Amino acid sequence: MFHSLSAPFVRSAPPGRHCDGNGLYLYVQKTGTGSWIQRLVIRGRKRELGLGSVELVSLAEAREQD
Repeated sequence: MFHSLSAPFVRSAPPGRHCDGNGLYLYVQKTGTGSWIQRLVIRGRKRELGLGSVELVSLAEAREQD
């Protein structure tokens, strides 16, 4: 499994989508709020599943839910 994000990066990440690997993304809005998104393919359709806010879900917890 490939992980490219670190806890210090998550705290100071610039706006945009940042891939951690295996479909897990950190999405940071222009306001600075961050959330975890799991990208999946279900029956041939791409879906995004929200895992929660960076404030409530840590990097390790997001990886476990992956």
